[in-house]
Amino acid sequence: MIIIHRVNKIEQLKNIPLHYGVEIDVRMDTAQGHLYLSHDPVFGDALNQCDLLHSYLTYFKHAFIVVNIKEAGTELAAVKCLQSFGIDSWRYFLLDVEFPFLYRHTHCMSLDFLSMAVRFSEAEPIAQMLYFKHETPLHRKVSWVWIDTQTKLPLGADNQKHFQDINTCLVCPERWGRPQDILHYIEKLKSIRMTLTAVMTSLAHAPTWETSEIF
Repeated sequence: MIIIHRVNKIEQLKNIPLHYGVEIDVRMDTAQGHLYLSHDPVFGDALNQCDLLHSYLTYFKHAFIVVNIKEAGTELAAVKCLQSFGIDSWRYFLLDVEFPFLYRHTHCMSLDFLSMAVRFSEAEPIAQMLYFKHETPLHRKVSWVWIDTQTKLPLGADNQKHFQDINTCLVCPERWGRPQDILHYIEKLKSIRMTLTAVMTSLAHAPTWETSEIF
C-alpha cells in the first residue's frame, strides 16, 4: 500500500487515487475546540485557511489514513472523529503519540478500537518495538511499526525476522532528500526477503514503489 505524505488539504485529497492512503497532521484549535490539519501550529485568522478534520473526512474515500498527532491530548478526539465517518481501526493508525499515551492505552484492554504505530529507526531502538508488539493478557499489541530512514535503511538480515508479524510502514528516503536511494532500498529489501505493508512517499515517487514487488 502506498501512503502519500502530508495531504492536509481537501483539494490535495481529491487528486489522490482512491487505492492510495494518505498521511495527515492533526492539531487542536483550543479556542473553538476543533481539530484542524496543519504540520505547523497556526493561530488567529490563519486558522481559517486550514481544513477541519471533520470536513476533510467528508471527502475521504481512500484505502488508509495515517493520523500524525502533532499535539498531545488530541488522540481520542481524532479517533472519535474517524469513527463517526465509519473509519475502523484496520483503516488507520495514530503516529507519534507521546509515550505515556502509548503505554497507557496498550495496557487497557477496553480500547481495542485504537490503532497505533510504534517507531523504529537507526536512532530509535528495536527493543521498544519488540516490547509494544508483544501481547499478553494485560498488554494489547500495537499493530503497526513506523520505520524511519533518517540517513539509512535500518532493516537488514539481522533484524528482518522481527517484523514478520506486525504491519510495517517504511518512510521513503525521498522524504529525507535522498530519492536516489529508492532503488537501492528496494533491492536491499528484496535481498533480505523483507516484505512491507506500506510505504509513505510522494505522488511523484509512488509509481516506483507500486511496481517494486515488495508488498
